[in-house]
Amino acid sequence: MPIPINMYYKLALRGLISIVLGVSYGLLCGALTFLIWRLTHDPAYPGPLIPDQNGWGRIVTLATAVTTGFCAAVVAWIVALTNAGKARGGVIGFVFGLVVFLFLSAPELVSLLKFSNHEVLSELGRLGISLLFLPIGLATIGLIASVLTSSIKR
Repeated sequence: MPIPINMYYKLALRGLISIVLGVSYGLLCGALTFLIWRLTHDPAYPGPLIPDQNGWGRIVTLATAVTTGFCAAVVAWIVALTNAGKARGGVIGFVFGLVVFLFLSAPELVSLLKFSNHEVLSELGRLGISLLFLPIGLATIGLIASVLTSSIKR
């Protein structure tokens, strides 16, 4: 039984939607990270370290944008290829994001036991941002990918 050529176009369109969603989400998370860094730091006094605070801000912003963008593209691709519904797409995104979050945050979660109260609150704030970007954001990306690709019939 020959496969119609139209099917390849539909699969390519699903892949393109996944890439666009991933890049868009990565840029959004990078922009929010840059905004948080600029609001909590004075770039006129970067400090004596090499890289200084300005350099660390750029490194963290780039790492956040690349990591979240790649994870969002993978989640959208999985949801698009499996033709998952809204709930299943959200669950796929949440589970994938939770696994990545736990993998990247394992040292910080273990070291929370050694910190004082002030350091624990600061670390929980950073973990909260990661929790927002990865499991919750990727669940939203899974839901959006499901809605966008559900109109493309196989």
